Formats: sequence, C-alpha cells, structure tokens
Amino acid sequence: MKINIMKNNSLVLKKGDKFAQREKINIAIIVIAWVIMTILVNPLGEFPLNDDWVYAKATQSIFEKGGFTLSGGDSATNFMAQGFWGALFCLPFGFSFSILRISTLVLGLVGVLTIYGILRQLRANQSISLIGAFLIALNPIYFALSNTYMTDVPFFAIASMSFFFLIRGLKYDRQRDIIFGLLLSCTSILIRQFGIMIHLAFAIAYLYKKGLKKSNIIFAITQILVAVGLNLIYQKFLYFTNRSSVSLNFQIGVLRQLLFHGKLKSLIYNLNIDTIDALIYLGLFLSPLLIPIFLKKIKSFTLSEKKLLKYSAFTFLILTLVRFIKSPAIMPLQGNIIANYGLGPLTLHDTAILNINNPSISTSMHFIWIILTFIGITGGLILSYYLATTIKSIFQKTRSHESTSPKWLKIFIILSIVFYFSPLAMIGFFDRYLLFLIPLSLILIVINEPDITQSSFLNNQIIPILLTTFLTFGIFSISTTHDYLGWNRIRWQALNDLTKVQNISPHLIDGGYEFNGLYLFDSKDTYSNNYQPNPKKPKQSWWFVDKDDYMITFAPIANYQTIKKYSYNNWWPFSPKSIYVLQKENA
Repeated sequence: MKINIMKNNSLVLKKGDKFAQREKINIAIIVIAWVIMTILVNPLGEFPLNDDWVYAKATQSIFEKGGFTLSGGDSATNFMAQGFWGALFCLPFGFSFSILRISTLVLGLVGVLTIYGILRQLRANQSISLIGAFLIALNPIYFALSNTYMTDVPFFAIASMSFFFLIRGLKYDRQRDIIFGLLLSCTSILIRQFGIMIHLAFAIAYLYKKGLKKSNIIFAITQILVAVGLNLIYQKFLYFTNRSSVSLNFQIGVLRQLLFHGKLKSLIYNLNIDTIDALIYLGLFLSPLLIPIFLKKIKSFTLSEKKLLKYSAFTFLILTLVRFIKSPAIMPLQGNIIANYGLGPLTLHDTAILNINNPSISTSMHFIWIILTFIGITGGLILSYYLATTIKSIFQKTRSHESTSPKWLKIFIILSIVFYFSPLAMIGFFDRYLLFLIPLSLILIVINEPDITQSSFLNNQIIPILLTTFLTFGIFSISTTHDYLGWNRIRWQALNDLTKVQNISPHLIDGGYEFNGLYLFDSKDTYSNNYQPNPKKPKQSWWFVDKDDYMITFAPIANYQTIKKYSYNNWWPFSPKSIYVLQKENA
C-alpha cells in the first residue's frame, strides 16, 4: 500500500512538472513571438505617430524639467502615469521617440502575458489561453499601437493587470490581491479616465460575493470615492497649476450636450450604430476562437439555449439591418487605426483635407473587406448570444457551473463592459477604443464554457484553421505596421531635409498633423489657424499651419510643384509608396 502511494505521488509530481514546463514554454513562445514581430517592423525612428507627440512633449517635460504638464499638447486623457513610465525609460538613454515606443512595447508584452494569466486563472486550458493571448498580440490595432506612444496599450496593460488581481482576490478571498488590484486600477485612471469603470463594476461584484454587510458596503463605496476623488484632485491640480490640456475631458462635454441639451434622437442613433459596429469589430477580432467554440457548443444545445439563440440572433440582425440601411458601409466601419488600405491614419494634407491621393484599393481587396464584414457580423451575432446567456444566468437562481463561473465574476465582466462602452456608444468612438473590450469579451466566452478546462476542448481538425487564421492576422498586422512606420520615417526624413538642411522654417511648412502639432501647437488658441474655405485655392489644413509654402504629400497636387520624391520598400501592396515634397507655385 505504501509503495502504491509513493508511485501515485510520483505520477502526480511528474504530471505537475510536465504541466509547469508547458506553462513556461507557452510564456516563452509569447515573448519570443513578440520580440520577433517587433524586430520585423523596426519601431526605431525620431518621429511621432498619430497623437503621441502630445504625450511625448508631456514626458519630455518630466524628464528634462522635472515637472509634468499637458498644456503643451491637445490631450483628452489624464496620461500622467504613462508619462513617468516613459521618463523612466529615458533615464539611461536620454529622451527620444524610439525609447518611448520601446516603453509602450514592453507594456504591450505585459498586456498579452496578463491576458494569458487571466485565462489560466479562469481555468481555460493552456491551448485556449495561448490562443487568447495571440488574439491580442496579433490584433492589428493592438500591435500597431504598441509601436507608438499612444495611451491605449498602456491603459490596456495596467487595467488588465488590475483585473487579474481583482479576480484572484475575489476568487480566493485574498484582501491583499484586491488592494493591489485596486491600486493598479487607480494607476490606470492616471492614464485614461475609463479606469473608474473598474471600481464601479468591482463594487457591485464585491457586494454580491461578500454580502451586504456594513463593513463590505463601506469598503465598496470607499474604493469608488478614492477612484473618483483621485481623478478630480489630479485634474484640479492640473487646472490650478496651468498644466491642463484644453481638451481634457472633451468626451464628457460631448456626452453632456447629448444628454442634457435635447439631442435624444442623436443619442439613440449613435447607440444603435456604435453598438452594432462594436459587436462586428469584436466578432471579427475574436472569430478565430469564437466561431470554432460556438460550432462545437451548438451541437449540444438545450431547448432553452436554442430559444435564447433565436431571440438574441433576431434582435442582433434587426439592429444590424437598421444600422446598414441608415449608413451603408463595409469594414472598416469606424476610423483611426484600421483603414481600407491597411493601418494608420493618413495625416497629410492631400489625403486628410483634400481627400485625394488615398492609396488605391483593388477589386480583390474590396472583396476581402466584404468577406471580413460578413465574418464580423457572424462573430458579432455569436457574441451577442454570449452576452444574452451571461445576463440571463445572472438573474437565474440556478448555480450550475458556479464553481468555474460564479455569478460575481459574470456581474463584474458584464458591468465592466457596460460601464466602459456606454459613454462611447453615445458619443461615437475610434476603433482603438475597443481594445479593452477584446479581453473582456474573451473572458465572457471562457466563463460560459465549463468544458474549456479540458485539454481536448478544441479537436485536431480546428488547429489547422486556427494556425491559418493567425498566420493571416500576423501577416496583415506586421506588414501594415511596418509600412505605417516606413512612410512616416521617410516623411520625417523629408521634413528634416527641409528644416535642417535647407533651413526652411516650420512656420512655412504643412508637414502633416504630427509635424505641425509638434512644432506649432499653441494650447491657448488651439484652432485659431483654421482656414476658411476658398473655392479658388485648396483648403488650408486645420492642424496649426501658419503658411503652407511647402507641403508634404503622398502625391503631387494642383498649384504646387514637386521638389523631391522619397520612396521606401513597402510590404503591404496597398500601403503608400512615396512621399513628395512640394513648393507652392509663385510663393
């Protein structure tokens, strides 16, 4: 008997060792893949991207002056925590855009690893957790933004870590984990104000789990007050010390207009379109895992599950039909990062202002977008079913699968989605704002699948499909991110030649949004340089242009002569291929 026990223990140890070894291998796979992807796109280069010149200037104020200010840029976010993170990376090397992008890439990797950890904590098997991690890593919006100094990925990483510790703290009644998770969510508030939603959702989930005792109610309310107070005190500090941005809380102002100034019709219109668009985007991003899991699940549907599927699918399809009748379109449905040609906003005068010289899209690419729209709608329909299933199970008295998917967890995730997305749906959003909804939706899928702990949950027939899908995602994300960095790199080479070699003043150049914002932004009079339309000549760019004697474009335009053309080796066939330096005729 003693010998048998020893043998059994030995078997358990061997199995545990093998299990732990696989865990380390999965983590190594994620890290190595992220490093390889980063090397391929080459994030180095002294130039800003999108809005990150705003945050770079704020970080520079920390690093070089020992203070923090947003007044040098047009920012609607709190940002401060990321600013100190970026300044920390600048300490050994000095301030540079390359270093700031590396700081974001580090947090991007942290975010991917955290999602793997959350899924493992929710008892998803190692394969499913690895797939979930790569759904984040290979997501085109996530990877592209990881190669910038924008706030989206840092917020994603810190907020995801907060969820990891809050879920673990509630699951195992570890107060230390809960406190640490709340500290992380407070940190996320100092990047983007949306971190407050974590505290609101957590308070309700905490009270459901712990009960409505006086001490629990006090704790739940206190942590909300701390979060809200932190945000208010921080923003008042910025305001009274003249460090604030002119656009801080811009979205809140828009929401207030819609709610309290008789614009209910616009509000309802936005809610319908933006909710459906979000479901389509999320359905597309999660489709490699979402569709196979659902197809496996539907084979064993009960009568009540079929009924719920019918109602949720009917509602989703009706709202989708209304959305596309009101505003016919195919993917991409919302702007900013994903564009019809690839990735990245084309922030030059000819494309953004004149709406000409946009990269051409072939018939085949147009057909691909139609297919992706259909896949997104299919995924969105399935996701709406999981949302309906989760909400229904919260109000049911049954405790089925309560050990792996407790109601407090479902409440936490559903309310986090609602609190995060509701204001966005009312005022409209950029596609990058959906990033944090991807892991929340992923968690939603996992907690509704009790069999997901089994190693055989996905059969061998699905693996080739998954690998093909990930390969496609990877090729698109890497090649388009490489090209986005590539054309910006030669754009700034052209601008440096103008300003540093030819000694042309930035006040005479329209170099695009990032260039003019970096050099000519005036926070006291942000849009004073708006040009009134004149039919006799092109409209002047809104982005802080004094004079446009010289202009950077993707192709020649009327009334300007070409001085020089710059090209680079693009990987994605539809990306911009050249940058032109133009001079106004008779300037």
